[in-house]
Amino acid sequence: MALTVDTNPSAKHAAFNEVLWKVESDRDNAEATAVTGTADSGGFVQFTTAYPHNYEVKDCIIPSGFSHVPNGSRYQVTAKGASTVTINLAYDAAYSGDTGTITRNNTNFQVKMELKNAAGVVQETSYIDADNADKYSKDVSGIIQNQLSDDVDSIGTSQIVTTNSNSYFQYKLTYTEIFDDSNGQSQEADTLNINDLSAEDIIGYNIALQDGESLTDFIMSTSPVGSFLKTFPSIWKVTTAAEIQLSFLTSETAVYCDVARYNSAGAKIDDVRIPAAGTVTVVGGRCILTLAAAIFTSAVNYITVKINNAATTLISETLTLYVDRQGAKDTIIWFKTHLGGFDQYTYKDVIKQNVIQKNSYKTDRIKKTLKVSQYERWKLTGQSEHEDTLLFLRELQESDKHYYFDLSTLEEVYLIPSKYKIETIDLEQPEAEFEIEDRMLNS
Repeated sequence: MALTVDTNPSAKHAAFNEVLWKVESDRDNAEATAVTGTADSGGFVQFTTAYPHNYEVKDCIIPSGFSHVPNGSRYQVTAKGASTVTINLAYDAAYSGDTGTITRNNTNFQVKMELKNAAGVVQETSYIDADNADKYSKDVSGIIQNQLSDDVDSIGTSQIVTTNSNSYFQYKLTYTEIFDDSNGQSQEADTLNINDLSAEDIIGYNIALQDGESLTDFIMSTSPVGSFLKTFPSIWKVTTAAEIQLSFLTSETAVYCDVARYNSAGAKIDDVRIPAAGTVTVVGGRCILTLAAAIFTSAVNYITVKINNAATTLISETLTLYVDRQGAKDTIIWFKTHLGGFDQYTYKDVIKQNVIQKNSYKTDRIKKTLKVSQYERWKLTGQSEHEDTLLFLRELQESDKHYYFDLSTLEEVYLIPSKYKIETIDLEQPEAEFEIEDRMLNS
């Protein structure tokens, strides 16, 4: 095979980081080989080389130093043996026994890369030139990101998830050598198909790693223990009115979520398996887990959440979620994290303002209102928070997806960056302003 892989990512990788693939070819150089004899092979010229050669069928070569074989022209290799090369030059008796040198000359050499989905359908095609090290490099992260969607679904009455099909992208790669034939027409030569890495499907996850993070930190398995796709602290307050969505990656085929519930005195009330039916559904190595509001009964002060494999071995970090029962004026904002999951924050106070905007056309004689827009603008204030929570809320500020949850439906809202306030000082109250554009009325 003339194409080989030089550099590749791990089988499972973060799609929003560099995903570098690099191949090399052994037919893009000007390899020169001594010819010790020339003979007839089915009416065409066949060279015998002084030692085993590296020429491939479809390679172009240029003869030089021959007494009778034409020198300086490009010919195509049509057949090869260990020490023979047949070209598309008609044989002449005068060529018999002629000696010289043949040199590979594959002009306009490129490598075509086709990125395909799991079904083999081509999603994008790239033509790659050699870099300074004679390698053919392509960062495919942008292509994978195009296949991943930021769309969210509202499932049931209060669950928000990134759909599994849009949370990861399984793909395959096909590399093909392209160069000019002896007539100057572009042709395709050898092909390299990459369908898996070490018998694992190639999957790019909807995740962006930051300094010091590794994808293995977020893949739950027996070793090492993995983390949920979240950014909030391991000890967190939650409102009893909301469901909590947790998402995670795993290399296990079956996983279980075990919840332990405790009262205000710290005594365990009971153990609950979520879902009650048993295993959490694993799709493409990704799981979506919902902790329903019904878990937080009046006797529950806090819960712990952990993921186990089929052998009841702990494979996840343990989360501690404390119950916040203030509820009356709570405003819950969901936001997408850089890890591809969703987190939420509950603001305690809200001031709502109706905004009316008029777009008018005006001249000396005419004034016409083209559109009247009405929408709500909310100013939200959180409770006094400690520094670790305030640092977590940086993610809310930087997120490009925000949703308001009114305990029954989800509604996309838009953060006004200039109206966002957060200081990383203990007991600071975070503030934010959102526009509810979905409530806009046009006339």
